[in-house]
Amino acid sequence: SWSCELNYYVEYALVGAPSTTPVLNIVSDQDPYFSRKNPQNTPYDIVGHCGGALRLHDAATVAILPGAGHNVFAEPQTRMLTRAFLETSFPE
Repeated sequence: SWSCELNYYVEYALVGAPSTTPVLNIVSDQDPYFSRKNPQNTPYDIVGHCGGALRLHDAATVAILPGAGHNVFAEPQTRMLTRAFLETSFPE
């Protein structure tokens, strides 16, 4: 539920995985911490998701849940997205 961007909370917005490692980023468009909705992010040019940071990652998936808030783990879509990601990224 992090946007992988420089913001009020982090000094360095780096993805700590090689570009060949599957990465799943699920975030809300209304995240109170990592979206533009947070006034502390005003000085930063953020979009609110990891799309930019993961643009060179071959196996990255970015999912943006509308109106989910910060705890995307509680959203029913998260289970479906996670299952699809795992099945696609790590087939038997």
